[in-house]
Amino acid sequence: STLFPALSSYGATCSDEFDNLSFESCGMTCLSMILLHAGIDNVGSIELFRRSLEHGCYRYLPNGEIKGLYHEPFVSFLSTFGLYGKAHQFVGPYFIAHELTKGRHVIASVNWEIRETNPRPTRRGGHLVVITGVEKSWFRIRGFYIHNPSGTLPENQRHHFVKLANFLKCFSGNVILIQTP
Repeated sequence: STLFPALSSYGATCSDEFDNLSFESCGMTCLSMILLHAGIDNVGSIELFRRSLEHGCYRYLPNGEIKGLYHEPFVSFLSTFGLYGKAHQFVGPYFIAHELTKGRHVIASVNWEIRETNPRPTRRGGHLVVITGVEKSWFRIRGFYIHNPSGTLPENQRHHFVKLANFLKCFSGNVILIQTP
């Protein structure tokens, strides 16, 4: 692949597999980051994708298209690593901030344009990121820090700050909370 020469770090066996799955495995990349951070396992996102198929996290359509990540099966899949998870819908930024203060990992469903300085998404959701922190000013949320599997540059991948207004343009209202041991 022309995008990432280190295919093995993602768990791909060849460049075709990487090219086919890397754009569909943002959720597994988020899980891989959380597992590594918690010191539980170091598994590439494509290997996690393979393992998650038997749990129904993704589905292959007859035309070969991949659908998913389905949040409820994903929550079940988390237990294979000794993690507890819960999917939530229709949440807002204060819910996310509160869960972060409890030490929970938060995966949020956003539009991939969240990496842009001035996003103009046509829809919300469809991509997953790990929220790593919140920035507040008095009692207001200024924005969130995210780890973004589809960031194009280092500065919009790791602990990337997203202003609240931009976050809300991209955020679907769906999150997955993960509690590590």
